[in-house]
This record gives sequence, structure tokens and C-alpha cells, in this order.
Amino acid sequence: MKAILLILLLVTGLSASLSGLLLILHPQGESFGFSSAVLQFSPFSNFLLPGIILAAVGLVHLLAIVLWSIHSNLKFDLAVIAGLLLCGWIVGQMILLRMVNGWQISFLFVGLLTVLSAYELKKSAAS
Repeated sequence: MKAILLILLLVTGLSASLSGLLLILHPQGESFGFSSAVLQFSPFSNFLLPGIILAAVGLVHLLAIVLWSIHSNLKFDLAVIAGLLLCGWIVGQMILLRMVNGWQISFLFVGLLTVLSAYELKKSAAS
């Protein structure tokens, strides 16, 4: 289960950090072929702030991997937080954009799996 958690943290951390960076660098969404019309129901006029938030979510995932590598006692807690942040990002996206797609459902599942894996590993480490 540890290997699965670390893979989830790594893949999510890299994809969210890089995607967030692309949105920061190209806030009109052209890197992804996004139209600003997608933001019509949100409080955002472009993808700059969502890109910053997404990059931060990714960095939390990558920081959780660093904590695993240095055997910090906070590794389980930060992995849970990373998964919850991903779930919050996805649910917020669904609400603000008023749409649901397969990518969102997939990443919501990844966030939940991250939380549950980290929680179970923490429980087994405590016993």
C-alpha cells in the first residue's frame, strides 16, 4: 500500500504542479485549449489564480513525498492533507464550473484513495 500511495503522490504532485505552472504562465488557458467561457460562472476572469492554487496542491503532494523520504512523523498527516486538498480542488471545480467530466471523477477517486491509503498506513504504523 505504501508503494501505491507514493505513486499517487508523485503522479498527482507532478501533474498538478506542472499544470498549475502552465496556467500561471498562460492564464488565458491556451496551453490546454481552454476557453475563458468555461469560467463564466466562477469568480475568475482567467486561469491565473486557479493555476496558483493547482500548483500549490501539487507542491503539497510533492512535499509529502519528501517527508516520506526523510521518515518524518508528519508524512501520514501531510499525505492525508494532500488527498483532501485534491478532493477539495476537484469538488470546487465541479461547483464553480458547473460541469463534471471523467478527468474530475478520476482525480476525485485518486484524492480519496490517497486519503484512505495514508490513513490506513498511519493506523498500521501506530499498532
